Amino acid sequence: VVEDPVDEGGSDVPNGCVELNEDTFACLSLDEAAETMTVEVTFNGFGYVAFGRSDTGMVGGEVVIGLPDDSEPPKKYVMSSKSDAGVVALPDDQQTLIEASIEQTDTETVLRYTKLLEEEGELPILTNDGITTANTYIFATGPSNSLGYHQSSRNSLTADFSGGAEVAAGPSKALWLAHGVCMALAWGILLPIAVGASVCRRILPEGPMWFKIHFYCNSLAVLLTIIGFFLAFTAINDEFGSGATHFPSEP
Repeated sequence: VVEDPVDEGGSDVPNGCVELNEDTFACLSLDEAAETMTVEVTFNGFGYVAFGRSDTGMVGGEVVIGLPDDSEPPKKYVMSSKSDAGVVALPDDQQTLIEASIEQTDTETVLRYTKLLEEEGELPILTNDGITTANTYIFATGPSNSLGYHQSSRNSLTADFSGGAEVAAGPSKALWLAHGVCMALAWGILLPIAVGASVCRRILPEGPMWFKIHFYCNSLAVLLTIIGFFLAFTAINDEFGSGATHFPSEP
């Protein structure tokens, strides 16, 4: 069902598949007669793999999650929030995946399953004349075999898997790293120095030295905090668009 890998200019991505990120690619194929779609997601690493449909980002998505250490095969889940508690398995009567599996080798983790194109109460897989039309998908890979925070290994894409896809920008590691550095300097170094200068002012040399240390460290901490805030704001906009929700009412 899934085509064998071919070498196209040195690429390891099989023909007709889509590269999700530098470590992951996905291959989809349709069986029009059976009204099913077969999915194979290959992650060049070790950890859980999740892939599914969503028109609203992570929250509201319907995904299949494969947990390599689980004794049960991959299942369908609904994403009601971004917290672990919001990842809820669908009822048993909706667990209709066919030949679902999650396998690991010495170098990669592979999620495979076949799913009906249309199921009551679930997002449909849109098709046209035997090929998928543009559907929006989300995916994530974990740093371990247990379900948990996926760090930056997540993304969304709009694809028909017939030769092209529009993959979202994904999390900006550079912006989030800069954000972390700014906040660490501000709150982990400068503010403790500012507080320490005030507490220890009686043992420092007489004069305004303690106040200058206190003032300038506090001022730099405020500046770095503001910079860090806007770096995070920009990173979220880059990932989710200018209409992104920055202060959700739930995690």
